[in-house]
Amino acid sequence: MATHNVQKSNALMSFFSKEILENVVGEISQAYNIWLNQSAIVAPKDILTRRKYMRGLQCFIKTMIGLFIKPDFNKEKEIYIFEGLRNKYYMAAFSSDSIVIVGSHIEKEYANANGYGFCWSFPIESGIHSKISRGWNYPAIRQLLYWVDKLSIFSKVTFFLYEDTQPLGLFMVNLSRLLHPNVSTVCIQHGYFGKQRGQSRRADGTHSDINFIWDQRQAKFLGSNRQKTFVIGLPYAATAKPSNELQVVLVGTGGASNGTIWFERTINTYILIRKILSNISGVKVLYRPHPNEYNDEKLLAELSNTFLLVDEPNKVKQLNGPRAIFIGVASSLLYEAGIAGHHIGYFNLYLNPNLRPDFDFDFEFEENETNELMEWVLSIKNNNNFEDKSLSANQLAPLERFNLALREAKLID
Repeated sequence: MATHNVQKSNALMSFFSKEILENVVGEISQAYNIWLNQSAIVAPKDILTRRKYMRGLQCFIKTMIGLFIKPDFNKEKEIYIFEGLRNKYYMAAFSSDSIVIVGSHIEKEYANANGYGFCWSFPIESGIHSKISRGWNYPAIRQLLYWVDKLSIFSKVTFFLYEDTQPLGLFMVNLSRLLHPNVSTVCIQHGYFGKQRGQSRRADGTHSDINFIWDQRQAKFLGSNRQKTFVIGLPYAATAKPSNELQVVLVGTGGASNGTIWFERTINTYILIRKILSNISGVKVLYRPHPNEYNDEKLLAELSNTFLLVDEPNKVKQLNGPRAIFIGVASSLLYEAGIAGHHIGYFNLYLNPNLRPDFDFDFEFEENETNELMEWVLSIKNNNNFEDKSLSANQLAPLERFNLALREAKLID
């Protein structure tokens, strides 16, 4: 058996010419470059920082080290490779000896603790970064050859991604195409797509073979074959609980470092909302930082001086807590809160005139309509009995929905 696998691997390696591999690396870097250029419109400072990093010494060092790092795991004849830990809940659907996680130190610790395989992500990412910033093909080609050699011995490989617009996800998508049909990619939705008109950033999932999405309305944004798109819902269950106190949760945008005025405009309006609602007895106004804001200690300290932050950083625990009013711009958390049965106020900031939420919300207001917002909040407060509008009750458990999608997509028997 081992001899057969070596022969199979050698045959594949000789099949891929230098020209084929250079074309693959070129396609990956071009797709990422397009995403960067599109993103620069809404987040110029962030994209400038990314491009500066790609040209910097740290990326260069990682590229050099990555030349000598191969994927190293010994698994069964069928393996399931997860990009990072975002979808770790779904790993329970497979036996531990068939799972491999690609990531950094945090992912390595998690993999070791749970008996999973592990591979470093930085050799892949730095290889693509070096192609874009320095025009080097060799580092990324070397990683392609390493992975082709490793995966070619397996009868079936499935990549579970949460993005396929970034270097790591794009690499895995193009790698799977080289090894088709034994290797396939599944992109699991991690954020809600908004209604779009005109040119905008390409949605995650458009490159992958199969998409697992939150609800059927999202399928139209992927432009994919309906037979390759499966609804799995959210990766957790949450239901709002009745409460005598009315909480208003202002949802952070995470855009402080984007280099635009949108973050400042949002915060200024949130400050006004806090002032207006603080005069209403029985209403408590809280600010929920975006995950990016939790990672910025200086910004978090500034926000703490301006707002009363939520007591519970864990999103799922808060959604399972007292029924509240969530107010925000184009945040996936608004959709998630609505599914759990909370009330949703959509702050129409016109971040992008071509972008609007595609989910249901209870109230819409603009920057000059905070008094109308106050009246809406008062109407909910005066109606002591919140309408129970949770959509998560009586659904299959998240893992059951995931397993059903796996069978429908013929990824498992």
